Amino acid sequence: MRTIAETAHELGVSEAQVRDWLRSSGHGDLAQGAADQRVIDGQMILSMRKRLGLYGDRPRLPGESLAGQAFEETPMPELQQRLQGLQTRKAELLAQGERMRVAWFEAFPQRSMPVYPARTSHESHTYLRWRRSAGASKRASRCELADVEERILALPRAVREQVLEFERRRIQFNLDFACCAYELSRVEDLIRHRSNLGKLRKAHREAA
Repeated sequence: MRTIAETAHELGVSEAQVRDWLRSSGHGDLAQGAADQRVIDGQMILSMRKRLGLYGDRPRLPGESLAGQAFEETPMPELQQRLQGLQTRKAELLAQGERMRVAWFEAFPQRSMPVYPARTSHESHTYLRWRRSAGASKRASRCELADVEERILALPRAVREQVLEFERRRIQFNLDFACCAYELSRVEDLIRHRSNLGKLRKAHREAA
């Protein structure tokens, strides 16, 4: 097992890149750990090398020839396993996001605050967004916390601290959700394209 710092040094990348890979691979809990905790095994490092495009001891440069290097196609069972893992992770994140919203409304009843966290569609990679609380004559509209800074600063100090802590968690949650949702969509596309290619190859052989 290696630490995040050791892994970054071995791969020649930053610790931030290693943490980003952990989050996008459904290991957000490990990404939050200290740099000196031994949490990364050999299989994870191998997968990281493939994802980051690392060949040998250095990254492959854009446009560099792959002549002489064997292209390794990810086996379909491995893709299916990855798909299931990402689907499970996305479901967990959706549940986490809903728990965050419930906790907000338990602490701050509807329209008692200048803003509230709203869900977006699953197609959006930013799942939790702020909306202004609707007044008597206008509809709720999307905003950023900075857009209502004066109203936030007018709140009691203890309430401001709760809001800022929620915003910190919301930002991290949206990053974790976006990474997971994006990779899930790409893996789904890859499986679909590979399946279509297999059908085309079969038709090609039968037509010969």
